[in-house]
Amino acid sequence: MLHYLPKNGLMSALSELYRILRTGGKMFVVVRSVDCLEACNKTAKLDVLTGLTTYSSEGKSYSRYFHSQESIKHYLSQAGLTIKHIDAYQEQLCVDCHRTQLSNQIDSLIEVLAIK
Repeated sequence: MLHYLPKNGLMSALSELYRILRTGGKMFVVVRSVDCLEACNKTAKLDVLTGLTTYSSEGKSYSRYFHSQESIKHYLSQAGLTIKHIDAYQEQLCVDCHRTQLSNQIDSLIEVLAIK
Protein backbone atom coordinates (compact mmCIF):
# COMPACT_ATOMS: atom_id res chain seq x y z
CA MET A 1 0.00 0.00 0.00
CA LEU A 2 3.01 2.31 0.26
CA HIS A 3 2.82 3.16 -3.45
CA TYR A 4 -0.53 4.91 -2.87
CA LEU A 5 0.93 7.42 -0.41
CA PRO A 6 2.31 10.87 -1.23
CA LYS A 7 5.70 11.84 0.24
CA ASN A 8 4.36 13.16 3.57
CA GLY A 9 2.03 10.18 4.04
CA LEU A 10 4.84 7.78 3.20
CA MET A 11 7.13 9.32 5.83
CA SER A 12 4.34 9.27 8.39
CA ALA A 13 3.53 5.60 7.71
CA LEU A 14 7.18 4.51 7.80
CA SER A 15 7.80 6.44 11.03
CA GLU A 16 4.83 4.70 12.63
CA LEU A 17 6.01 1.30 11.38
CA TYR A 18 9.43 2.04 12.86
CA ARG A 19 7.83 3.04 16.17
CA ILE A 20 5.90 -0.21 16.56
CA LEU A 21 8.68 -2.48 15.30
CA ARG A 22 10.70 -4.02 18.11
CA THR A 23 14.44 -3.41 18.25
CA GLY A 24 16.10 -5.86 15.87
CA GLY A 25 12.76 -6.40 14.13
CA LYS A 26 12.69 -6.86 10.37
CA MET A 27 10.46 -5.22 7.81
CA PHE A 28 10.07 -6.53 4.26
CA VAL A 29 8.90 -3.87 1.79
CA VAL A 30 7.91 -4.29 -1.86
CA VAL A 31 7.15 -1.19 -3.93
CA ARG A 32 6.50 -0.52 -7.59
CA SER A 33 9.49 0.66 -9.59
CA VAL A 34 10.00 3.66 -11.84
CA ASP A 35 10.54 1.03 -14.54
CA CYS A 36 6.85 0.01 -14.46
CA LEU A 37 5.02 0.45 -17.75
CA GLU A 38 2.64 2.98 -16.19
CA ALA A 39 5.48 5.15 -14.89
CA CYS A 40 7.21 5.08 -18.27
CA ASN A 41 4.08 5.99 -20.23
CA LYS A 42 4.65 9.23 -22.12
CA THR A 43 1.30 10.60 -20.88
CA ALA A 44 2.14 9.95 -17.20
CA LYS A 45 2.57 13.13 -15.14
CA LEU A 46 4.81 13.33 -12.07
CA ASP A 47 3.86 15.75 -9.29
CA VAL A 48 7.22 16.60 -7.70
CA LEU A 49 5.57 17.95 -4.53
CA THR A 50 3.76 14.70 -3.71
CA GLY A 51 5.97 12.24 -5.61
CA LEU A 52 2.85 10.72 -7.18
CA THR A 53 2.67 9.91 -10.88
CA THR A 54 -0.79 10.13 -12.44
CA TYR A 55 -1.57 8.01 -15.48
CA SER A 56 -4.63 6.70 -17.32
CA SER A 57 -5.50 3.10 -18.03
CA GLU A 58 -8.67 1.82 -19.67
CA GLY A 59 -10.32 5.24 -19.30
CA LYS A 60 -9.57 5.57 -15.56
CA SER A 61 -7.04 7.80 -13.84
CA TYR A 62 -4.63 6.42 -11.20
CA SER A 63 -1.93 7.93 -9.00
CA ARG A 64 1.01 5.95 -7.64
CA TYR A 65 4.43 6.60 -6.15
CA PHE A 66 6.90 4.75 -8.35
CA HIS A 67 10.23 4.31 -6.57
CA SER A 68 13.84 3.97 -7.57
CA GLN A 69 16.10 1.93 -5.32
CA GLU A 70 17.57 5.21 -4.10
CA SER A 71 14.20 6.76 -3.23
CA ILE A 72 12.89 3.84 -1.17
CA LYS A 73 16.28 3.51 0.60
CA HIS A 74 16.09 7.22 1.41
CA TYR A 75 12.62 7.01 2.97
CA LEU A 76 13.38 3.89 4.98
CA SER A 77 16.66 5.36 6.24
CA GLN A 78 14.94 8.64 7.13
CA ALA A 79 12.49 6.62 9.24
CA GLY A 80 15.47 5.15 11.14
CA LEU A 81 15.65 1.73 9.49
CA THR A 82 18.85 0.03 8.31
CA ILE A 83 18.81 -1.50 4.82
CA LYS A 84 20.06 -5.10 4.81
CA HIS A 85 18.98 -6.13 1.29
CA ILE A 86 17.58 -4.41 -1.78
CA ASP A 87 16.83 -5.87 -5.19
CA ALA A 88 14.79 -5.04 -8.28
CA TYR A 89 12.93 -7.66 -10.29
CA GLN A 90 10.02 -8.22 -12.63
CA GLU A 91 6.88 -10.14 -11.73
CA GLN A 92 4.16 -11.65 -13.91
CA LEU A 93 0.81 -10.14 -12.96
CA CYS A 94 -2.46 -12.05 -12.72
CA VAL A 95 -5.98 -10.95 -13.58
CA ASP A 96 -7.61 -12.73 -10.63
CA CYS A 97 -7.19 -12.56 -6.85
CA HIS A 98 -6.29 -16.24 -6.60
CA ARG A 99 -3.34 -15.74 -8.99
CA THR A 100 -4.43 -18.53 -11.31
CA GLN A 101 -4.90 -16.54 -14.54
CA LEU A 102 -1.81 -14.78 -15.85
CA SER A 103 -2.19 -11.38 -17.46
CA ASN A 104 -0.07 -10.11 -20.34
CA GLN A 105 1.57 -7.52 -18.08
CA ILE A 106 4.89 -7.73 -16.28
CA ASP A 107 5.40 -5.40 -13.29
CA SER A 108 8.74 -3.99 -12.12
CA LEU A 109 9.20 -4.12 -8.37
CA ILE A 110 11.79 -3.27 -5.73
CA GLU A 111 12.09 -5.36 -2.58
CA VAL A 112 13.84 -4.23 0.57
CA LEU A 113 14.69 -5.92 3.84
CA ALA A 114 15.13 -3.32 6.57
CA ILE A 115 15.92 -3.73 10.26
CA LYS A 116 15.27 -1.51 13.27
